[in-house]
Amino acid sequence: MKKNLLPAVFAGLLLASALADPAAPNGASTSPQAPSAPGSHAVPQGRFPAVHAALTALERAKAELVAAPHDFGGHRAEAIAACDAASGQLNLALQYAAANP
Repeated sequence: MKKNLLPAVFAGLLLASALADPAAPNGASTSPQAPSAPGSHAVPQGRFPAVHAALTALERAKAELVAAPHDFGGHRAEAIAACDAASGQLNLALQYAAANP
C-alpha cells in the first residue's frame, strides 16, 4: 500500500499546484516571487511556472506533514522523504535550465 500512496501524493501535489491560481493565465502565478534559499529556485519565476508552483506546494505539504499530530498510518516519514527527493530533483532541473538557457 505504501508504494502506491507516494506516487498518488506526488501527483496530487502537482495537480494542486497547477490549479492553485486559476485566475492566472497559462498557469503563471499572480503572486510576487518569494525570496528563495541559496541554491533553490535557480530560474526566475517567469520561466517554468508549474515547476516553481510544484516546489512551493511540496514545501507546504512537507511542513504540514512535519507539523501533523499523527503519522498518517505510518506513511509520514516516507512522504517527507519523497517531498525532499522531488524538491531536490526539481531544483536540479531548474539549475540545469539556468545553466543551459
